[in-house]
Amino acid sequence: MRDMIWLISLAVASEVAFYPGRGDTQITLPDTSLLTGRLIAHIDDVEALRSHPDIAEVQILAGSGHVVSVVPANGVSSVELANALHDDPGVDWAHPDLRLPLVAHRVPNDPLLETQWHLINEGQRGYVPGVDINATEAWDITTGEGMLIAVLDSGTDIDHPDLPVIDGRDYVDNDPSSDPDNRDNHGTAVAGLIASRGDNGIGTAGVAFDAEVYGIRILAEGDGDATTQGIYEAFVEAVDAGAHVVNNSWGSSLGCQGFSIMGALQEAFDYVESEGRDGLGTVNIFAAGNSSCDITNDGILAHPAVFGVAAVTGLDRRANYSNVGPWVDISGPSNNIATTDLVGDGNSNANIGGDPDYTPNFGGTSAAAPQVAGVAALMIAANPRISAAEVRQVLCDTAVRIDIDGGFYNELGWSPLYGCGRVDAGAAVRAVKNLGGPDAPVIPETATTTPDSVVLSWPVPIDPDDDLLQYRVRWAWSTSPKDEFVELLDEPRIDITELNGGVQGEVLWRVRALDPWGPSDWSATQTLTVAIEEETGGCRHGAGYGGASTLGVLLGLGLRRRRES
Repeated sequence: MRDMIWLISLAVASEVAFYPGRGDTQITLPDTSLLTGRLIAHIDDVEALRSHPDIAEVQILAGSGHVVSVVPANGVSSVELANALHDDPGVDWAHPDLRLPLVAHRVPNDPLLETQWHLINEGQRGYVPGVDINATEAWDITTGEGMLIAVLDSGTDIDHPDLPVIDGRDYVDNDPSSDPDNRDNHGTAVAGLIASRGDNGIGTAGVAFDAEVYGIRILAEGDGDATTQGIYEAFVEAVDAGAHVVNNSWGSSLGCQGFSIMGALQEAFDYVESEGRDGLGTVNIFAAGNSSCDITNDGILAHPAVFGVAAVTGLDRRANYSNVGPWVDISGPSNNIATTDLVGDGNSNANIGGDPDYTPNFGGTSAAAPQVAGVAALMIAANPRISAAEVRQVLCDTAVRIDIDGGFYNELGWSPLYGCGRVDAGAAVRAVKNLGGPDAPVIPETATTTPDSVVLSWPVPIDPDDDLLQYRVRWAWSTSPKDEFVELLDEPRIDITELNGGVQGEVLWRVRALDPWGPSDWSATQTLTVAIEEETGGCRHGAGYGGASTLGVLLGLGLRRRRES
């Protein structure tokens, strides 16, 4: 797992400096017009902050209950106040609230007559057959029913007949509907790639076509600014609404220059990872961007819970606009992608067969990211026990390695152009599908020790997935049951002869089986009596026989990271 890095290469056009998050490194602000006049902070004692003489108003934001929006008193600088609070031992981080210049990750439109080659590519437009996300194999297992994907974008058309949208908040105009009343189609196109309703006789199909979209507006018309407070609140809203995945087909235009992640954004991403899905984590997908630049210094994409998506063409090569660098995790098809458009005439995009509610030419990493978000939703639908970290790892492990000669892959199979390769929905969903956990092991009612050893063993239990991996055994002497031995085993037996040390008495023991997605129940506790007897010639032997509980230890999968640290 990579470490979080703090990046301090913002332009130095201004001498205004502040602390972006935890730590003692300051950054300079490129443009003081980006200041909103407020500040945002994580503080232990909110009530103490309300009595501060330089503070006019304190608003507790959703989430942990310790993140606050602060309005300074008249004449007090938000930068100076944030810097002063940074030195307070009761403040985790404090920084001025900023208007972040955001860009939707898109490229100029090109006409496309044939639709949705990213799902099933049979050589349309001269593309290489098979350069797609292998969606049909995944659909044999699940189509995403019950999944909720939050789309943080320019808003989602809540009236589109082919989009199942739950309407969230607008953090640009600060109103309760995310509907894009400014006629920006970006968020609607993104949502269609994820969850346009399939098998309904109209329009297009999304990757997870039986899932739902939760629309949240954070992008102003075209490209525009969003405040750090608004972005923080948007992520918290998505998690609290029950989103399994969050898609972000946007990024800061400062990312190529070098952009430090603000404390508010770091806390938002941490909240997604730690609080999403009751602690399993909500999967946080980000487009890598379309500036054909190196994103080494992009603090947003560098966050360990962010999964960055680059773009590849139908020729299985990097799209020339797609950003590169250490935070590219995976790639998805892009260019001339068919998806939903705003309902009605007057759209700026070409339509499909005269139907203005769809566009044939969506592209950029904005189109690649939602495909990966849809695959992540399919994976969770196939296995609700999988964590966000496991989703990221399996996406990586099952990706198709492309452009082997020109991709600059390292010894772990990771490329700065493609990450782990092109996403493979079928392989990813098949790898994690869960038919149920293993049965609890059944310990034999009797057991026998030999003259030379004491061995605990049991039959292999049934596991519906046939991916049973290990066993957890707990055993202790009945005279001191709190002093348990705990062993993780690869086979259904354990030799405790040496641990026994020739002691006579009763051994209490129980076993649980573990597959990659969790443990079985514990077996009934059995009692093995070990009686050591002297034999002719001084030999010793023991005899055992046996009698019932429940504790828990989850299997740590030790999943490998292909991404560079």
